[in-house]
Amino acid sequence: MKTNSIESRIKEIDALGNPTELQKTLSNLYKQPDRTESENQKMQSLLKEDAKIEWFKNLVKYIDALKNPTESQKLLSLLSKKSPRTEPEEKQMQLLVKAEIAARKLAAARNAVSHMLNTEKKAIAKAERTARNHEMMLAAGLMSHAGLLDKKTGKPLLDRGVLLGALVELSGTSKNDERWHTWKQTGDRLLATENL
Repeated sequence: MKTNSIESRIKEIDALGNPTELQKTLSNLYKQPDRTESENQKMQSLLKEDAKIEWFKNLVKYIDALKNPTESQKLLSLLSKKSPRTEPEEKQMQLLVKAEIAARKLAAARNAVSHMLNTEKKAIAKAERTARNHEMMLAAGLMSHAGLLDKKTGKPLLDRGVLLGALVELSGTSKNDERWHTWKQTGDRLLATENL
């Protein structure tokens, strides 16, 4: 633990109306001017224990604030408020804490996977939009090479209604119509000469 966070934790402990024995010992050790190496190690150990206790208190507060806690969360909260606890109850509580930690890790992993999948879906959708836009630009380029669009402005050289009507007629023409063969030859020749 960093010195600043230790100092702030000691201030929090000192501000408590009724600190635990662990917290009193921790505060007294911290305030000793010349601590020995073993006292420093003891203080670090107490800090870790204190952090675990605070984490557990916050866990219980979180569970108590839930609208729909699970059965295991309800039991954990109930056991946390019981004092003293029997040895089997203590083991149950430790097991419930492990289960809660595992559930949180699972939820975090699910969120990470969900985020990854959403990111992947967005990337695929973007690539598909880019490919679609590219194809649309190529189609507009064909209209430009056919002399239907102004090459500088991109605006149609014909009335929009006329242009759309002609394209609708084209799309409605039977694929067996012999004009398709003629159109294909003319188009292929232009594409070859203009390197499109």
